[in-house]
Amino acid sequence: MDAQTLKQQIATAHEKARADEGYWLGMAAFRYGFPLLEMHRSLWEWHVDTSAPTHLGAINEIHHTPRRAEPGDTYFVTPIVDAPYSRTFVDLSGGAVVLAVPPVTDRYFTVQLLDMYTNSFAYVGTRMGDTTGGDFLPAGPGWRGTVPDGITRVITAPTPPRLPPGPRHDPRRRRPRRRRPAEADRPAPRRPGHPQARPLGQPARP
Repeated sequence: MDAQTLKQQIATAHEKARADEGYWLGMAAFRYGFPLLEMHRSLWEWHVDTSAPTHLGAINEIHHTPRRAEPGDTYFVTPIVDAPYSRTFVDLSGGAVVLAVPPVTDRYFTVQLLDMYTNSFAYVGTRMGDTTGGDFLPAGPGWRGTVPDGITRVITAPTPPRLPPGPRHDPRRRRPRRRRPAEADRPAPRRPGHPQARPLGQPARP
């Protein structure tokens, strides 16, 4: 092989390597950024865009769906179709928030807390032994406030405050859900108590 041919092969290999590197860097950027975009889209539709079919209302208030999820529900990916859901984003930019969970002893329930990358960073519910209920304290990273008496557990969210399109929020999506026993197993339908969210220092709602 002469020097000219070798030089051309090296140049071709470098060009392909640069193309491959660009492709994989682009894929890595997409995988990193896509969850953030999806979470901000959900925040906008749930709490800002009143014309969105999935609009719920105010941020920091847990909104409850009074029926079981169905296959046509698209407020997030693949809901469990035999469970009623409650949803919200929580703004932690101004400090910690109290998550008040009532006792739930007759069925399985879980409160799933997600960061802005859609990672589940904590749970409250049956699997954690929280059937007697309690006041839980989700807080942003670096929070140095005073934990008041009566708090069951402090939950530190991993993602820092950020500025999404529109209002400034540091949201953590919360998705409580309860598995209900089969209709034939329940003597009478009733609604269990609902989780509530409130700013730290604000008295509990009746």
